Amino acid sequence: MYEEKIRELEGSSAKLQAMLADIKSKELPKSIVGDGFISLKGNLSWPIDGEILTRYEKNNEIPTGTSALKSGIEIKAEPDNEAEAVAGGRVVYTDIYKGYGKVVIIDHGDGYHSLYGNLSGTSLEKGNIVIQGSRVGKPVASKTLNVPSLYFEIRYKGRPVDPMVWLQKKVKKES
Repeated sequence: MYEEKIRELEGSSAKLQAMLADIKSKELPKSIVGDGFISLKGNLSWPIDGEILTRYEKNNEIPTGTSALKSGIEIKAEPDNEAEAVAGGRVVYTDIYKGYGKVVIIDHGDGYHSLYGNLSGTSLEKGNIVIQGSRVGKPVASKTLNVPSLYFEIRYKGRPVDPMVWLQKKVKKES
């Protein structure tokens, strides 16, 4: 059963990669994208506060170059916390996506997208323009991890990249 679930997720990840690669970005206002998504590398705000439950891990043995289980990170969420957009852009997808649950995908221009999965719902619709910090949706209890968590990816031209190198470094709190 577990192997079947992995194959299903790998297939969904490959389809997602193809879908994002085919999206033709519409021009985004400079007031939304600023100097471009690439200029934000290492400085993106976190999509939600919480402990990292699973980390990104590139797996080159899968023909698509992706691993559906580790194409992003899973962040534990407090019950009432809501995920927020890490940067400005345009919503290009909001619906259930097999293996990801309810998903919102934001196009940040120049081939960059952020994906927010495992949501209970969202008020965003395809075509909405968002700014950094816009509410994306509330995470629900993950079926595999059994706690409320947000699944988060960053993709470039459809391929997943390690979101940890894009997000601000978390400062450890001293006791």
